[in-house]
Amino acid sequence: MDPAEPVRPTPCPEPPTPPGEGECCESECGEACVWARYRAALDQYRRATATPPNAT
Repeated sequence: MDPAEPVRPTPCPEPPTPPGEGECCESECGEACVWARYRAALDQYRRATATPPNAT
């Protein structure tokens, strides 16, 4: 890395979009459920954007 090159911040990921009205079939389809996929994406987003414990 060239010391003269400016350091660019890492872009923050966009939060997942919750399912729209009518996207859930209400049939408890397990991991294929749009809400289950949304919650998994939200957990991943929160982990990716969490402040590390040793950050000041």
